[in-house]
Amino acid sequence: RSTDEGGSGLGLAIARWIVELHGGTIRAEQVDPHGCRMVVKLPLSR
Repeated sequence: RSTDEGGSGLGLAIARWIVELHGGTIRAEQVDPHGCRMVVKLPLSR
């Protein structure tokens, strides 16, 4: 989708909520030259 369409900005907040419900973590890493990578870690069991 293009940046012209915009959005509500809820995607990462929802992703964080789901990951944390499962006992995991989510974080962003910078990827050169122009981007980021989202790292999600989930436990195998609780």
